[in-house]
Amino acid sequence: MKDLILTLSALLVITSTALGQEAEPFAINHGPYLQNLEEQAVSVYFSTSHNAFSQVEVRESGSDVTTLHYNTINGLKQANNTKNQIRIRGLKPDTEYDYRIVTRQITLFEPYNVVYGDTICSEWEQFRTLSPEMKSWKFAMFNDIHNKNDKLRTLASHLPLDEATMVFCVGDMMSYFHKPDLPYEAFIDTLVELFARNKPFVTVRGNHETRGEYARTFGDYVERPDGKYYHIYYVGDTALVLFDTGEDKRDNAPVYAGLVDFESYRREQLEWFREEMQKPQFRNARHRIVLMHIAPHKDGDLSKHQSSLDINEMFTPLFNQAKVDLVLSGHLHKQLYEPVNPDHNHYPIYINDHNSAVWVEISESSIRVEGYNLAGERNFELEIAK
Repeated sequence: MKDLILTLSALLVITSTALGQEAEPFAINHGPYLQNLEEQAVSVYFSTSHNAFSQVEVRESGSDVTTLHYNTINGLKQANNTKNQIRIRGLKPDTEYDYRIVTRQITLFEPYNVVYGDTICSEWEQFRTLSPEMKSWKFAMFNDIHNKNDKLRTLASHLPLDEATMVFCVGDMMSYFHKPDLPYEAFIDTLVELFARNKPFVTVRGNHETRGEYARTFGDYVERPDGKYYHIYYVGDTALVLFDTGEDKRDNAPVYAGLVDFESYRREQLEWFREEMQKPQFRNARHRIVLMHIAPHKDGDLSKHQSSLDINEMFTPLFNQAKVDLVLSGHLHKQLYEPVNPDHNHYPIYINDHNSAVWVEISESSIRVEGYNLAGERNFELEIAK
């Protein structure tokens, strides 16, 4: 009798859960947000509450002519899913576009019988493609937010984000990835609220994004060009080099349980950069800026972690050879500036703390960097003449 009661109780819980899911209205529950904006392409990310077939409708601003975009993988349109990353190609440089999501719920998906439910459309949003002629532009940088969305909103309120071309999130935007969809809760939904429907953000992975049972799914939420977390973005004649510095302890540290291999991963990135820095576009770049969560930093707190010393020894000579103009980082939770040192870094290093945001203005003649704390006070200023 006791077993029967337990079985009936379990069935009741399952039935109630199913009915609750069924009662939830079909909706776009996260996004849209822009990723990997280029001169002729952009990616639109979003998720739906139920499985669906989703597309993105695009038009030039002021035009009534629209095109529909979707993902096709090996002949199959991406469908019956909730997370969407739709790449829009064939755009014109330096052009304003409108876009919206068109998504149709799938209520039944059988081999020869697909049943659709409701169709919903998002509001029209706007973005502008990059111009190859960009000489002057601006970007913002946040780091070490650790799920604190109120802090993120406060820091953002002190920056003129409407003037930014893009925003960089340079690591540890969340503390651990221990439950599904945590990136939305930790920072993405707030970025959507602030700007990300219309301006892209670019994510540099920090050591805390590598922690937790869902860490290996982080790429479902942020774009990884070529499937990598390291990449070079070219904006006009500026090269922005992103490195993934991985964890801050050696791979054999007991806390990693033998499940990481960042030491070889960093060597992989060095080999990649050696090739990239020989390409004409990099060699001809007027500005070369590196963004990485852990800086190649000579002194201070990094000395307590061997992997941080490895980063210093591995990356510094190559950055000098590449004639890097500036390195921007976080990780230490304190503000630190290292000026040019002929015996070490031939470029300035600015390490932002966890309670400040960074604003960067690039022109033909200079790179200007400013830091702003939670009170909106400027707490750092640097200008690099070119």
